[in-house]
Amino acid sequence: MHGRPGGVWSVVAREYRRALSRPLYVLLTIVFPLATFGMLASLFSAGKPVELPIAVCDRDHSALSRKLVRLMDATQAMRVAHRVGDLQQGRALIESNEAYALILIPENMERNVYAGKSPKIVGYYNNQYLLPAGLVARDMQTVVATVSAGINIKTRQKKGESLQAAMEHVSPVTVDHHTLFNPTANNAYYLVPLVLPNMLQIFVLLTTVFVLGIELREGTGRELIEHAGGSIVAAVAGKLLPYTILFFLMANVANAFVFLYFGIPIQGSIRMITAVYFVYILAYQSLAILLLGLFPNFRMALSLAGIYCSPALAFTGATFPVVAMPFFGKIWSSLLPMTYFFQVFIDQAFRGASIQVSLFPATILCLFAILGPGLMLWRLKQVYTEERYWGRT
Repeated sequence: MHGRPGGVWSVVAREYRRALSRPLYVLLTIVFPLATFGMLASLFSAGKPVELPIAVCDRDHSALSRKLVRLMDATQAMRVAHRVGDLQQGRALIESNEAYALILIPENMERNVYAGKSPKIVGYYNNQYLLPAGLVARDMQTVVATVSAGINIKTRQKKGESLQAAMEHVSPVTVDHHTLFNPTANNAYYLVPLVLPNMLQIFVLLTTVFVLGIELREGTGRELIEHAGGSIVAAVAGKLLPYTILFFLMANVANAFVFLYFGIPIQGSIRMITAVYFVYILAYQSLAILLLGLFPNFRMALSLAGIYCSPALAFTGATFPVVAMPFFGKIWSSLLPMTYFFQVFIDQAFRGASIQVSLFPATILCLFAILGPGLMLWRLKQVYTEERYWGRT
């Protein structure tokens, strides 16, 4: 245990030499995670999309229609980049991604408004792009509602109503919004804390399957156990310890991006977040042991690891509520360590929940961390020492 042959540190030294002789190990544990974090940080540094190009088809050419166009152009989300003469031109711009929406202002809109009628302004947008479509639709509705309310108030004032009475008639019931978390609707606040841990779990699981599985493919499992003095526990602990430390450093880098670079405030316990990040890494290393025990085939285990972790973000409840998922979705969500990690992370980082609230998902995460070793270490020793499992690719 202290640098002598036949202990954990003997395996650590062996793994250190192997990692230095294989550049792929450095790429998987340091270069790729840092490059991914940097790329995502650059991608989301703007916070949220602004000045999205839209097209306007103005068939009224009135003072009111021009006012509407100016107000739309002045919103944060929209920029009137194209004026078109018909719907076909506008559709072509949307299909070519040169515009995110087309606004159609009908003929005689101003005349109909002051005649007491309710003309319709039509908006066409591609809802496949959920975020830009939502921003454009929201700002368009805000502009139209503001202009409509202004016209209504002026009309009532001309009939002798006071400004206060006119405003109360226009909006007899109002909503008092109180945004509890992410009040600025910053897209980075929503996505960055999700995608960085998501990428990390992919690197942890695939790397762990790779470094454990390569012993099977190369037939060096028996040698590994001999370095550990015959102990599979010491063999696996010594082999994974360097990567656990490296990935924990990457987790702290991810936290630095989230809380320092993007300035996202921490409402709860940073110690709890850091501790759960460590268990999160152990949980995915545990699952790698489970996969290799069940499927002692290097290529198959890597493939299954990719299938398991790649779509995980969609099932955690971060992008779509778990309660609204079908039965299979709920089951799959419960089988992902990331589901419980996000519960703790969001509770502590954004909601400022007490540590007691986060104890249950943190406990489930701890169970994931002991699942693989508890069930499959004996099996891993068997496949490492029996030659019939060696060389499977």
